Amino acid sequence: MSQGKPDPAGCQVGKGYRRWCIYITLPLFAWVVILAVLEAVVLRGQASPLLAGQDAAIPHAGLLSPVSWHLVPYGLILLALWATLLVYLQVLRRKFITPALRLVDYLQQACHQQEPVEPVLPAMWKPTLDIIAECFGKHREALGKLKADEAFKRAVVDNSMMAVISMNQQGVVTEFNRAAEQVFGFSAGQIVGQDLADMIIPEHYRAAHRAGLLRFLLTGQARVIGTHLELNALHADGHEFPIELTIFVTPVDQNLSYTAFVADHSQRKRAEEQVAQQREALLQSEKLSAMGALLAGVAHELNNPLAILMGRAALLEDKAKDPEVKADAERIRIAADRCGRIVKTFLSMARQKPVERKWSSLNDVATGAVDLLNYNLRSDGIEVALELDTGLPPVEMDADKIGQVLLNLMVNAQQALSTVSGARTLRLKTGGVAGHQYLQVTDNGMGVPEGLEGRIFEPFFTTKKEGMGTGIGLSVSRAILREHGGELTLENSKSGASFKLSLPLTGQKGSGRSDRRTRHSDGQHEGTVLIVDDEQEVAAVLADILSSAGYAVHVASSGDAALHWLENNPCDLLFTDMRMPGMDGITLWRTLRERHPGLAGHMALITGDTLSANIAPLIAETGLPCLEKPFLPEEVLQLAARIEDNS
Repeated sequence: MSQGKPDPAGCQVGKGYRRWCIYITLPLFAWVVILAVLEAVVLRGQASPLLAGQDAAIPHAGLLSPVSWHLVPYGLILLALWATLLVYLQVLRRKFITPALRLVDYLQQACHQQEPVEPVLPAMWKPTLDIIAECFGKHREALGKLKADEAFKRAVVDNSMMAVISMNQQGVVTEFNRAAEQVFGFSAGQIVGQDLADMIIPEHYRAAHRAGLLRFLLTGQARVIGTHLELNALHADGHEFPIELTIFVTPVDQNLSYTAFVADHSQRKRAEEQVAQQREALLQSEKLSAMGALLAGVAHELNNPLAILMGRAALLEDKAKDPEVKADAERIRIAADRCGRIVKTFLSMARQKPVERKWSSLNDVATGAVDLLNYNLRSDGIEVALELDTGLPPVEMDADKIGQVLLNLMVNAQQALSTVSGARTLRLKTGGVAGHQYLQVTDNGMGVPEGLEGRIFEPFFTTKKEGMGTGIGLSVSRAILREHGGELTLENSKSGASFKLSLPLTGQKGSGRSDRRTRHSDGQHEGTVLIVDDEQEVAAVLADILSSAGYAVHVASSGDAALHWLENNPCDLLFTDMRMPGMDGITLWRTLRERHPGLAGHMALITGDTLSANIAPLIAETGLPCLEKPFLPEEVLQLAARIEDNS
């Protein structure tokens, strides 16, 4: 040992033990020597004549006196030995036994207490006590670090955002953290100690799970250990949901522990489905936009003959004297008018424009939607019942947007009625109540499934089969109504579904068409009207309508011809088509604004192509009124009268 350092405790106690053994042995040896000397003295006394003579002279007191005399030394020796033994036992108790017992008690305290009380021991026991205290201190320190490490790891597992599940090699759950409780719906107390496969693995996966577990135990071959897996798990309520998990294996006490880190992908799957639905909705929107652009080009060609047909039929109806001819002309006009409404309603579905509120009739919106879907409804055997309140005043709204809402409701009803085997009825009812106008759409189909009434207006939620809808119709429809200050609601119905759209009454305004007819019947007008249109038949119809009201009419087939005529002739009103070869209507307006600024404000634009993306900004730039093809005579005369009033 190095100098200055105490001997190890064992050496110190051993040296002390050997020293006290010497202390005990030497006195015993000394007493043995004394005993031998006394024995020799006694024997010599018996052999000496002097002593023998003395013995003879001494009277014997009894038979035992000689024996007692010989036993006295032995008694003294035994007494001395007994006394010595008692002394050394006391010393042994004080130096070894008591310290040893105190040390054992200290060891017991050190095992159960954080800070045991050190016993009072002899100096030779001090190194032993120091070593024991140091060992237990290091042990407590290591144990504290181990507990802290375990507590940290437990906190990480318990507070992990991912579900952490462990099982032993028998497939019994041994760990189930809080995230796992939230994901699977089981508490740790319910699932720990249970077979994992029976609790959270769907039945169709259990055989493969158990076979893979057995294969790994027998061969060590793993197909899923350490890989990312996406599959379905079983919730406590019985439904399956998508998860992603990774499995690791850890040897524990000659056994294997399997730990899985699980992420619930239900929200991600829903988000992916919503993205797919949005992508599909965007695709449909792009298709509609492309269709609208295509139809915008066709609309001009289609609306021109419709304008001619409607105008000529109306004029023929006014001129005819024969009642039968007059009735035939009325039928032609009504059919042409319906055809025109169908074209306008259909094209408005593809129109991409901001909300534009005008005074419109809710009855007209209902009639237009029925006209558009009438053939399809009839083909499906659906009877349409119109219950329109003829006394409803116009309401301020974007008729195209409200028409889209109504068409969506009617298409939904048509799809719902396709599963009805008996009579199929679709009822549209308008009315007014408490400052609102309403339009109710009711069918006698299967209705909205119970429990889903509150979800049908959620975006991308649908009860239809795949491919029959995107789930955005009702949510968008409600948003449109709320933009108007109204509401779209699902009404209670004994059979089928009943939706009610309501719009607020923001003011009072009379029926526009009846006003036009009244204005048309006021009398004859004066003034000169110039009509500029490359379609001769359309121009001729306009000329006949205006001529019948008393206007002097001149027709020009192009913008250049109109400018040439205006150089030498006065003009009070000018109607020009927007799309013409050469100089179009907008260019003509810009030229007139420089050459004839007074006439530029007395113009009206004619178009059957309002869906084109470049038409609306041009109309807004001019600020001129627009006559949309196809048109009725009263609409033409109403527009002419309004221009005159503004001038």
